Amino acid sequence: DGSLTDKDMLYSGETNNIAMYENTMYGANYGEIDIYSIAEAGSISRVSGIGVSSCKNVRTSDGKLFTAENKKVRIFNLTNPLSPQLVKTITTAGTVIDLEVVGNKLYIYEETTSWFTTKGFAGIYDITNLNSPVRTKYFEKRCTDAEMQKSGDKVYLGCKNGQFKVTDSGLSGVTGEKNYVREGFVYNGILYQVFSGALHKSKIVKVPAVCGNGFA
Repeated sequence: DGSLTDKDMLYSGETNNIAMYENTMYGANYGEIDIYSIAEAGSISRVSGIGVSSCKNVRTSDGKLFTAENKKVRIFNLTNPLSPQLVKTITTAGTVIDLEVVGNKLYIYEETTSWFTTKGFAGIYDITNLNSPVRTKYFEKRCTDAEMQKSGDKVYLGCKNGQFKVTDSGLSGVTGEKNYVREGFVYNGILYQVFSGALHKSKIVKVPAVCGNGFA
């Protein structure tokens, strides 16, 4: 019925962000990405980990795992979700704070620090050919407490100092204040989502399947 009960507690240490793929969950905890197996009944067990450098955000897309790390983004193949295989490392100028993937485009926000100056940059990469990713756009903008979120095919950069839509022509300002909305997960018709530090639950409306509408 969507109610929450203290049924099973897994102590994982500090986990900043998670991503899901099939029956596997990936948790970014800065120095490592924990890999968890999710049983059919819902119980979770840690299987292994991937050593990373300052990674606090991860994404999964099209059977791949993307990691936001210090001076790089790594891309792993998830043919075997419990044993990700490194496909490509994209070198960046600074620490990748957050990232999003939409189709064949990788969006990142990174920061570089020299002496007492910190600069922020939003970049767009064409990852159609994973063997040869191409950075197509790069915009300078310092974003305090940066957080990227996609909505459909659009990507937004939420900051304490402003909200922006990331486009090919630059960062387009949008109205509204920054709220923390992380990836939502559906289980038995209930959507669970973290919003501004609280866990929200919503019922999922079932959409009738009609040929061509993308629902099955």
